[in-house]
Amino acid sequence: PLQPFSAQYFLKNSKLFSYSEHNLAAAQASREARAGRRGFIPHALPPAPAENWRAVSLEQVYGFFAGPCEFLVRNRLATGLRLAEMPEPEDREPFALDGLQQYRLRQDILDACLKGRDADTLFEYFKASGKLPPGAGARSQYQVLVRESAAFAEAVRRFLQGPPEQPQEVLIEFDEPRLSISGRLNSLYGDRQVFFRCASITAKDRIRAWLQHLALHCAGTSKTTILLGRDETVAYAPL
Repeated sequence: PLQPFSAQYFLKNSKLFSYSEHNLAAAQASREARAGRRGFIPHALPPAPAENWRAVSLEQVYGFFAGPCEFLVRNRLATGLRLAEMPEPEDREPFALDGLQQYRLRQDILDACLKGRDADTLFEYFKASGKLPPGAGARSQYQVLVRESAAFAEAVRRFLQGPPEQPQEVLIEFDEPRLSISGRLNSLYGDRQVFFRCASITAKDRIRAWLQHLALHCAGTSKTTILLGRDETVAYAPL
């Protein structure tokens, strides 16, 4: 909803209107303040040394597309956007896992399932490691996560086609501009490249899978790339 001092109330031909002189004055003051505000980078940056970008990693390419603004600040301004903060201790004993804790535990259980281990026997290990909340409710929460992870592991196995192949090193070179991109592909299974995460697929998951799909084919290997999440499965056909 608009604030009562929004400029939309005082524009010509606007469907919104107001007769408040005080709100008009506030809208004008807000507009003047914004007009005098300078941008985050008000001037053009000096050209980056070309030799610094002749050879880049596949992970750097991913970082650029996944977060262009953060990449700019980190690599051109040599600073960081995130402040390392020490979380305040909670004043109560947690008896339930939050979303991030559930995700991490699902990933651990999924890894155990794919290695052929019985996840039910790992309850005491996860509890002793502090990954489960104290109390009698820990086992019931763990059993729910085991069911979810085991079901997802079955879906993943259908795409893996056995153990992973040896990682493939890739080097992609361009003549104009003179540039090389290098990286390692670790998720090759038979005629497929498979990525999976026991969570919903995000935009960053899609970017990473697509970039590695392109890198694989630029290196001369033709495979289908599969991206599995709890909510959907995405497939990129050979190029």
